[in-house]
Amino acid sequence: MMPETDHNISLIVAGIILAGFVLMIAPGVLLRNRGVILRNIAIWLGVFLLLAVAYRTIGPGKAILEPTVAQQQPSGSAPTPLSPSSREDEGILTVK
Repeated sequence: MMPETDHNISLIVAGIILAGFVLMIAPGVLLRNRGVILRNIAIWLGVFLLLAVAYRTIGPGKAILEPTVAQQQPSGSAPTPLSPSSREDEGILTVK
């Protein structure tokens, strides 16, 4: 067998297992949420929306998370993000 075929078979088996799991728990979930399912869906959609907005706002690669060096700045000027070379000097791993 070729590696791509093994990967495709793994995906198919994982999909079948997931479908079986959903079929097993769906009746209990629907029964427990009877009468409040729309409210619960709205709450969970709101939670995921907040997480997505937070990730997009302050997620990886955003300037708000960049380290600053206040002690190297003359008094009266704003701190600036560290340059990639100074990050390497401090032992912080950077991916290029």
